[in-house]
Formats: sequence, structure tokens, C-alpha cells
Amino acid sequence: MMEMIGRLSDKILEKYLLITGRRGRKPFPGDYEKKLSLLSPGKESKKLIKDYYSKKVVNIILSTAASLVLLVLMIISSVTDDKIRDGYILKRTEVGTEGYNISLNAVTDEGDIGPIDIRVEERRLSDKECEEAMNGLYEKLPAMILADNVSLSCIDSNLSLPAAVEGYPFSLRWESSDYSLIDSAGNVHNEGIDDEGVPIDLKVVMTYKDKEESFDIKAVVYPRMLEGKELFIKQIYDKAKAENEENSFRDYYRLPSDINGKRISWKEIKEPVVPVVIVIGFSLVFGLWLGTDKDLNRKYEDRNRQMIIDYAEFVSKLQILLSSGATIRTAFEHMVIDYKKSRLKGGGRRYVYEELELCVRKLGDGMSEGACYEYFGKRCNILCYRKLMSILIQNLRKGTDGLIEAMDNEVHTAFEERKAMAKRMGEEAQTKLIFPMMLQLGVVMIIIMIPAYLSFGVM
Repeated sequence: MMEMIGRLSDKILEKYLLITGRRGRKPFPGDYEKKLSLLSPGKESKKLIKDYYSKKVVNIILSTAASLVLLVLMIISSVTDDKIRDGYILKRTEVGTEGYNISLNAVTDEGDIGPIDIRVEERRLSDKECEEAMNGLYEKLPAMILADNVSLSCIDSNLSLPAAVEGYPFSLRWESSDYSLIDSAGNVHNEGIDDEGVPIDLKVVMTYKDKEESFDIKAVVYPRMLEGKELFIKQIYDKAKAENEENSFRDYYRLPSDINGKRISWKEIKEPVVPVVIVIGFSLVFGLWLGTDKDLNRKYEDRNRQMIIDYAEFVSKLQILLSSGATIRTAFEHMVIDYKKSRLKGGGRRYVYEELELCVRKLGDGMSEGACYEYFGKRCNILCYRKLMSILIQNLRKGTDGLIEAMDNEVHTAFEERKAMAKRMGEEAQTKLIFPMMLQLGVVMIIIMIPAYLSFGVM
């Protein structure tokens, strides 16, 4: 089936290519071809675009066929599921089921009247049918309400008292002659009653439309007969209670050591520690693994931000040293020496001067100045430093003419960018403060509103 649809789509596509080719138009938008080529590198772009449109054609064929099948099924359903019989009769639903709404069109000799909404209720039981159904349900109820009990003459656990029974259109209401023994929900409270049992009368009230009938069901409630583990636990509780009621003045609670000759040893139930520690350990390792990567990325971003902030100061120092007659290499060496002195006095770490220190070390190892300045720019990996290094490299090749003027322009540009950056950082900080300020405003409003509300309440 799919193979046949694929062949059909290929023929449709070939026909489309033939028609567009005759008209001299481009069959497919160039943007699609570019995107598909980028998504599947190394593959022929024409084949990619053809497969793409073939898939689209296949989807169109399948969706059209599915729509036609659905339309046919709906037409057949509307014809076979016609609720009007003989032109005037609407079939009711069975007893105990929901009715339905239907929209009809009344047609006369003068034309259509328009849509009319009709509500068709379920078929109603006649008085005789209702009486027979209630009696029939009453005969079934004694067995239905037993739940885990053996019979109504020996009730020792909760009953199941339904509010309705499937297949019957009646609502049921339950009443008890002694709610302290059996309540209307069927819960049995048989603690402390005699072993001989206590008789009780249950009444079920069946309601259907405006008809109501009540039926009596007799039962006998007995104390619950405990067996096995439940009985053993009860004996433990009883013995512990008896022993400690007599000795309640002591500063300890004595647990029974045996029940009916069966020895008992006691152990405290503690929360499992090993699984918790394992989970916490794995979580910690996983968190540290991801946190280390995240911290590294954060530090790298902070490093780049710091270098951008330090650029104006860096280029200004370099411009002053060059203006005083120092060479580029000498200026770099002086800046590194000043940075080392600052660090010895407790100054903070500045990445740009550490990169500069590495550059000076490379110069001392014999690397050429041009290669060293280019290396410094690549290490910084920031546009402004690369631009500065290109200015220095050009002046190494052309001579020092125009270097001071170029440095003056760079200093001016750097300080302008520093001002713009400071303004931008201030706006970002202001944006970040909006949420804490809103929280503070909410706290202040609560502090003001609550006393005012309480004072109004007192008044």
C-alpha cells in the first residue's frame, strides 16, 4: 500500500516538475534547498529536495484518503443511526440510562420552521414494573451488602451499603436502628460488645421519581473474631496495658517478654540509613560534576568581563609609557613589574596583566615581538585586545610614526566604551533588583494590611 502511494507521489512530483519546467519557473524555493543541504551535509541537494517534497505529497495523499474514509463512515452512521422512526417517533433510551438531546428541523408546506431542540428522557417504569423491580432488588441486597462477612446473622466487619445499583434506576438511602453499631455508610463499630451478639435493624429506602418504598433487613452484630497475627498483636497490647497500668508510677515502660509461652524479643524499627547515604552521595558527586563545569563557565565569563572592564586602564597606561619615549616591549615590562608590586601589596588578580606577564616571558625566551603580540591577542580572545595588538604589529612593520596618535584615538574610544558598558551594567543591575523590590513591597503591604484588617475585625 505504502509502495503504491510512494509511486503515485513520484508521478505527481514528476508532473509538477515537467509543468514548471515548461513555464520556465524554478520548481522549489532556493531557501528550502539551502536548509536541507545544511541539515544533511555531503548529500546531493537535488535528491534531498525531491525526497522532501515526495514526503509532503505522501502526507497529503494519506491525509486526504483518511478524510474521505472518515466522511464515508460519518455518512453511513448518520443514515443507520437515525433516531426518528416513521417520521414522528423518537426512540427512548432504556430504563436506568441517560436521556439525550436531539436537534430537529420541522418542515411544513410553507417551508422549514428551523432547528428545534428536543430533550428525550429515558423510558419510565410503570407502577407495576417499579414494584417488581424494587422487590427484585430487595431480594438481592442481603447478599450484595455482606462484603467480607459470612452472613447477616454474623456481622463482625464493615458492610457495603451502595447508594445505587447498576441496572436499577433507584437511589438507595440506608438507615440503622443503632448508629453506634452500624452507621449509614456501613461502618461496623463492634468494640466491647457481648459475645452473644447484638441484633440490629437496617432499613433501605428506594426512591424512583416520586415513588419511595422502604424495606427492612435484619442483622446481628458480633465482636470481631481475631485470628493469627491480628490476635497475637491484640494479646501483646492487652498484656502490655495490664502490666503497665499497675506499674505506671515507674520511670520505665515494660514490654511483655512472652505471650502464651511464646518468647518475644524486641528491636527498634529505624529509618534505613545506607540507601539514603548512597542516594545523597551519588547526588553530591553528580552535582559536583555538573557544578564544576558550571563554575568553570562562570569563571570564564567573569574573566572576559574583567578584561573588558580593564581595557581602558590598560591602554591608557600603555599610551602614557609610549608617550614618555619607552618602546612597546619596555612599556609591557614596566606594566608587568607594577602589577607584581600591586599583588605583593595585596592587590586583586587581573587576568590581562597575567596574560601580559606571559607575553613578556615569551619575549625573554626569544619569540619575535610581532609573533608575541599576536599570541597575546589570541590568548585574550577579545576584540578590543586583538585590535590593539594589530595596531602595535602594524607599527612594528611601518615604524613608530603615527603610533602615539593611534594610541590617543584608542584611549578615547576605550573610555567611551567603558562609559557605555558602565551604563549598561547599571541598567542590568536595576532590572535584577525589580523582583527583590517587589518582594519587599509585598512584605510591607502585608505588615500594614494585617493590623488594619485585625482592627476592623475587632470593631
